[in-house]
Parts: sequence; C-alpha cells; structure tokens
Amino acid sequence: DAASSRAKLLTTEASRDRMAGLDPLVAIAHAHRLPLWVAELNSAPCGGAPGASDSFAAALWLTDALFALVRAGADRAAVQTFDGAVYAPFARRGTAAEARPPFFGMLAFARAAPRGTRLVPVRIAGGGGRVRAWATAFPASSLATARVITKRAEPPLPGCVVHEQARPARRRGIPVQVEMPQLAQEPAGHDRVLMLA
Repeated sequence: DAASSRAKLLTTEASRDRMAGLDPLVAIAHAHRLPLWVAELNSAPCGGAPGASDSFAAALWLTDALFALVRAGADRAAVQTFDGAVYAPFARRGTAAEARPPFFGMLAFARAAPRGTRLVPVRIAGGGGRVRAWATAFPASSLATARVITKRAEPPLPGCVVHEQARPARRRGIPVQVEMPQLAQEPAGHDRVLMLA
C-alpha cells in the first residue's frame, strides 16, 4: 500500500544503503579513469508508485539518494521520468506545468550541493534516529550548508544538533543548531527538509 511504500522511501536502506551498493562499480570505473553515470534513478520502477512516488517522501528520498551517490563517487545521475509518470517532477496542465515532489527533491539537492562543493562529514546529536543530514562546503570556504532530512516529526522530540566533522587541522567545525521542537508542532508523520546556511 502507499503508506508502507512512503515509509520504505524514508529508510536509509532505500537511499544510502542502496547507493552504497555501487561502490564496487565506482571503483572499477575510476580505476580505469572512466566516469560512473547512474541512469534511470527514481523512487520506483515503471513510472512510479501512486501515493508514494508523488509524495513528499519521494522528495526526501531523492535528496538523500543524490547525496548518497555523491558520497559513493558517482560522477553523474539521470533522474528517470516521462510525461505522465507518477514520479515525474512536473505535471502538465494544458500549456502550464506544475512542480511535483520529485522536483523539490532535486531542487533541495541542487541548492545544497552546487557545482564545486564537496561533502563535509557531519555528526548528529539528538533527533532519536529520525534525522539524517548532509553538509557541503566550497573548498576554500569557512561556511558549510547543511541539508537536514527528518523522517517523522512526532512529539515530543528533543533538540538536535548537527556538527560538521571537518578535520581540526584544516578548520574548525561549524555547529548548526536544528530546533526539532518546532517540527514537533507539525502533524505526526509530516516530513520536512530544512536548509541551513
């Protein structure tokens, strides 16, 4: 059913673990000085799963999966879509187009990881296992951008702090405070992405 499909999209197995499975292929490609491109990436096969691929959970999954691909060493990813697909980032309405959840997942990734940035390791304190985070920085910058993905905001949630784990010899870590109690005021099961700069 759609609810279980949405819940599965929010697991690390569906995004991070699945993309980490590409490690051997990345190693082979890079050993031969070839780029590794991932094609036909999306939340479900054959056009998507109604109620899941067109939900906000799909946007969160896509953001997390794209970051996981960067960490795995993939050089490019092509998000699969076609006109009328459940997982399409846009829906045509006559001559107009309406943005759908997968678009916002791609947008979240693009804003947090623009060309030239690198992943910065992060550590999460608090959040009860319901929070995942990625951080990026430009090589010469002392500022980091964190992308925080919360799985479920169910009261009561303790405060959560995301810390950059940059090597101390290179530069100080940048603590980013995420106020989880604000999210706890939202309806249970509501998913959210926060961008902090």
